[in-house]
Amino acid sequence: MSKSKKINSVNMALEILNSFSVEKPVLGITELSKKLEVSKSTIHRLITTMLKQGYIERDIATQKYKLGLSILRLAEVINRSNDIRTISLPIMQQLRDQTGESVHLNIISYEQLSRVCIAKYESFQGLRHTVEVGEFLPLHRAASGKTLLAYQNEQFVNTVLEQVENEDRKRKVREDLKQIRAQGYCFSVGERISGASSISAPIINNSKKVLAGLTISGPTIRFTPEKTEQFIDLLKETVAEISRQVGYQT
Repeated sequence: MSKSKKINSVNMALEILNSFSVEKPVLGITELSKKLEVSKSTIHRLITTMLKQGYIERDIATQKYKLGLSILRLAEVINRSNDIRTISLPIMQQLRDQTGESVHLNIISYEQLSRVCIAKYESFQGLRHTVEVGEFLPLHRAASGKTLLAYQNEQFVNTVLEQVENEDRKRKVREDLKQIRAQGYCFSVGERISGASSISAPIINNSKKVLAGLTISGPTIRFTPEKTEQFIDLLKETVAEISRQVGYQT
């Protein structure tokens, strides 16, 4: 097989893996063929290879396909190498229990110009705000994204804001970023999802670099002024503790 064909096969295999989602965890050859606009024979050939490597498994009930256990192995490699996640998890759980709301940890994906959730503890309450681990979301909208964006260099901020067509909206985001840097956190109401509120603050290492952002989120109806003030205080204490554990010194 030529080098170009090998590269195309790798790209297509990755496209197949990326086709699976929380909403569509099981897919058939025909569905993948239509979605990716590739022949069934090509999909079948690649699926067969990925089956052997454990990246794809056959779903016994439907005889279709789902992600295999090799994906979990790679995910565990990422988790073990990501110290910020390891350090944050028990502290995040405590914050979730203290607030009763969902807590999630986000980092920047520079290639995707997005933020991505790498860990979460969901609220136990029936009505709650959820974010999927691994989900890419905008940096210029809502507390989680803007908190991370606020501490990036001007060139990166400009690149991200190219996604925003409305000039008034761009100016508002820039004002928000300035305020976030001044107060050390961001509070947003209904920016990305109507009826949801979130508070986010940065986690900083010993080089004064923002490694991640920690967010408390939930239904706006529960974010009363008193609760919001309490959540902000708890969030500040939590990110200060995580920052301390990753080497930050005041």
